[in-house]
Amino acid sequence: MSKAAVVIFARAPLLGRVKTRLVPPLSPPQALGLHIACLRSTAALIASLPRSVHKYIYLSGPAASARQQARKLRLPASLAMRAQGRGDLGERLRRMFAGLLAGGYLRVVVIGSDSPTLPRARLRRALAALRRADVVIGSTEDGGYYLLGCRKLVREIFHRIPWGSSTTYARTLARLERLQIPYRILPRWYDVDRPRDLARLRREVTRRAASHLAPLERYFSQPPPSTRSSWPELAGA
Repeated sequence: MSKAAVVIFARAPLLGRVKTRLVPPLSPPQALGLHIACLRSTAALIASLPRSVHKYIYLSGPAASARQQARKLRLPASLAMRAQGRGDLGERLRRMFAGLLAGGYLRVVVIGSDSPTLPRARLRRALAALRRADVVIGSTEDGGYYLLGCRKLVREIFHRIPWGSSTTYARTLARLERLQIPYRILPRWYDVDRPRDLARLRREVTRRAASHLAPLERYFSQPPPSTRSSWPELAGA
């Protein structure tokens, strides 16, 4: 078995259930289209990692629904599909790490689908950091984190953390400090949660020649699926 795994942890692509903080200015169909494009681009990103690294996607919801949604997404065959199951985000992440580490992986890294322009080198750096540290983490500009990696299960960093808040990263780091867990910090990145994030995403997608970003290139090049004549989130960008 491979000693390393990289996981995408994401919401199932359901209308009205994804990218809700971008509605408005996006319409629900626009938000769903963006979520799917981000998922496909992120999947292509991790699929480009060496074959020795095993790749997974964990979708929200029960297993039957997650499998159905994964088939619709037509993701790279190298990604194994799993369901996140029940519980809050911390419980679902803990269960994922526990299962993969118990299954023989020595290094497990998880990212979301909200940072599709993340450099591939950042993922390699995270895996390398886990050869020396028990945990690796990278913060987002809004106070969360875009990447978490573990080589052993630290249950406390998944319990009683304010998920989706401006203190998620700080509270997680404080917990690691209190437990004296060896960790490494990656450079900050951003996730696509706010209108200004979306403007930045489009600029990056149009300027970078990266094959894994093709789904997002198509998303931004097509007319918005609404009665609006232009992308509202890009006004003044």
